[in-house]
Amino acid sequence: MRVALVGYATRVAPAGPAGEEVVFESAQPPVIDADGAARARWEGEGGRVDLALAPVRGTLVRLAGPVPPGPGRLVVEGRGGAWTITARWRADGGRTPRLAALWDRRGEALPPLLRALAELAPPPVGEEAVAARAMEASLRARAGEAERAIALFEQAADGARALGLTTQAVEHLGAAAFHQARLDDLAEAQRLVARMDALAAETDGRATVLVAFFDGLVLGRLDRLSRATTRLEEAAALATTLGDDGRAAAAQEALAGLLADQGRHAEARDVLAALPPPGSPVMAWRRRINVAWQRLLSMQACETRPDFPEVAAAFEALAQAPLALGADEKANAWVNAALGWSLAERVPAAEAALAAARAAHPAGGRDPAFVEHLAARLELAAGRPAEARAAFVQAHERAVGRTGAAGDDAWRALYGQGLAEAAAGDDRALGTWLRALDELAAASTRTGLRRGRAAWYADRRALLEVATERLLRQGECEEVVQRIERHGAPVRTRLVQEARLDGLPPAASRRWAERVAQRDHARAALATQSAACETVPADELPACLATQARQAEQLVAAEGALLAELDAAPAEAAAVPVAAGEAVLVMVPAPSAPCAPAWSGVLLSPGACEWLPPGADLRATLAHRPGLRHLAVADGGSPDARGLPGHLGGATVGFIPSARWLAEARPPATGPSLVVADPGDDLPHSRATGQALPADVRLLGPAATRDAVLAHLDGARLFHFDGHGDLGAGDPFAAHIALADGPLSVMDLLARRPRLGTVILSGCDTGAAGPLSRFESLGLAEAFLLAGADRVIAPDRPVPDAEAARFVRRFYAAGGADHPAEAFYATTAALEAEGDGAGRGWRFFGRR
Repeated sequence: MRVALVGYATRVAPAGPAGEEVVFESAQPPVIDADGAARARWEGEGGRVDLALAPVRGTLVRLAGPVPPGPGRLVVEGRGGAWTITARWRADGGRTPRLAALWDRRGEALPPLLRALAELAPPPVGEEAVAARAMEASLRARAGEAERAIALFEQAADGARALGLTTQAVEHLGAAAFHQARLDDLAEAQRLVARMDALAAETDGRATVLVAFFDGLVLGRLDRLSRATTRLEEAAALATTLGDDGRAAAAQEALAGLLADQGRHAEARDVLAALPPPGSPVMAWRRRINVAWQRLLSMQACETRPDFPEVAAAFEALAQAPLALGADEKANAWVNAALGWSLAERVPAAEAALAAARAAHPAGGRDPAFVEHLAARLELAAGRPAEARAAFVQAHERAVGRTGAAGDDAWRALYGQGLAEAAAGDDRALGTWLRALDELAAASTRTGLRRGRAAWYADRRALLEVATERLLRQGECEEVVQRIERHGAPVRTRLVQEARLDGLPPAASRRWAERVAQRDHARAALATQSAACETVPADELPACLATQARQAEQLVAAEGALLAELDAAPAEAAAVPVAAGEAVLVMVPAPSAPCAPAWSGVLLSPGACEWLPPGADLRATLAHRPGLRHLAVADGGSPDARGLPGHLGGATVGFIPSARWLAEARPPATGPSLVVADPGDDLPHSRATGQALPADVRLLGPAATRDAVLAHLDGARLFHFDGHGDLGAGDPFAAHIALADGPLSVMDLLARRPRLGTVILSGCDTGAAGPLSRFESLGLAEAFLLAGADRVIAPDRPVPDAEAARFVRRFYAAGGADHPAEAFYATTAALEAEGDGAGRGWRFFGRR
């Protein structure tokens, strides 16, 4: 015989060899996996009580009382020995077994369950009333009645609080906050989390674990992914410290899901692989569901080989497992199977799985909006556009009516509606897609930019392409560029706004500087506290983590104030200036190949525009165009555009952060030129080059400190840097040039916004860019342009010191200080003609 506790435990160590003692604490009767004949008894302060073992399913049995309240020992005996479980099982008068029996029927339809709950005799009072209210809340939530469930969870929390059951109150409030976040109600979810935090201060560490756990779930639902990850890590660490292995495992599984949502699939797999084996068949089933879901996300993000039929079949097998599961759990497994089949483009199999989900649960699972959307997409895939449009219209009405605002469910429904209209030849499709883009912008503002969700980006870029293509057919060039730059690159758009703050009046500029200082102070305080929590003794860890949580909230508030200043920035320019002899190429990702994104292009020239479809040979398409002298490329991170050479026939090429960047009026930078060379005192060729260049201000070696450079940077007509650059090790905001006493980073540039003429960055990778998201990138060169430079010349690969020196000498000899564009292209062409590779890898950014 083997014994393992299943469900409800708030603190449990799994049973080992016969006779080993384990610890169990719960307000509900435990379920055990007895795997054979067994007897059980309770030995507590109120005496000894023999317990019945009521079958649940398979080898699972539930203990049934009545049991005297207070601590005691639960003894389970059978073939192979006895297990003694030191326990606290709060029960009175047989109340809990009645509710537990009702809970076992939760797979049934909702009305009879609610009637049975209401008919409990005598009427529920005290702890029983709290448990009954929480049970009803769970049933309502599982039936898709989120608003009613939230109210019931709050009532259960109030009742538990009145009875002094503070930990239970915290858990009920956490459930309410999570369901409120599922409705995209940020303010109300945060109010509930604040109530949880206040209650947790009155009780022990287990309540603190619950606060961190539910706070992480809520933040993840609201797409504050970095903060959510931190909170779930805190919950897991604190639960482990307190010996609450069950809650630690739950936090780790939630963390794995969140990491997968951010596209960090390898980390998610590592988290799941490190978890101990579940202690019951039900928990093992849930673990397998999590692993299968992570596989599906990894396939969608193209990090693992796409095999959607295999994962869909795995979900179907899990949906049919002979376990005591809730109807919503079975339904969700079927819904996941339907999603897998739909991604495999097997519509009949997907429709059959979705029908099974609806047969198992009235709403098809825990997320009715997702089920509705998937059903409508299947109608469209099956060639029924009229039915699909009606389903999408209904889904949109429900989404907006439920929350009173345009959330993700709303814009996705409009996107699908536009697809259905287009499939039916309905001219309303374009208007519907543009409405969807507007609602997408509203949802992004309310819930934060979803930088890490690969599937969300795929939907976004698909929506952008279908709207853009229709606009181009109608010749709406400026509208095309506006949509691409507003919706195609949200992080980059924020940076453009940030850079535009340099036109603010002095008072607003001072306020911005104060906001930046507050953010930096909060960030430094949190980093210090996080480091301290890694070394404190176990008994001091809860207090240390609580302080860390408060400081993290202060950082969130400081960043929110910074974003508020950005939202008040001047409006974007209305038009993109294209002079005679010039053209602007704006790139946008296309949805035609999800695992190898293709890119489309919009080419603006005086009085005309042209659509360059995905896969077009840009070099062949753009070379030898009559009258074209210069091409400005807003590449958006497109590898095709980044591969363009410095010359296209008789035209030169320069890269820009965005098309509208060209429209920004800039006073000329006429201040003294600044040369900074060899700040690390380890590049002799750089030092020699810096000494030889003409300069008004020259800072060499240890003299090139941050303060010295920043004192002369703003207004310089030329800034030449010759030293080490760093792309930021996966974080583009950490990209920097190394000065004698510290880095000058992307964020430094965006916060200070120095006005510059020409910038020469002679350092490895200073012209390269790192990913902001799956379809966006940022590097030092673009940061200088966004901050206020006219043009930047820099290499996008490692460049040996001597090779860089040869390029720089030739560039200045060709007149680079006065005519940088002409000198750049003359130098690269001459070096190439001589067979000298010193010019390869250098790129020109910005205006001619």
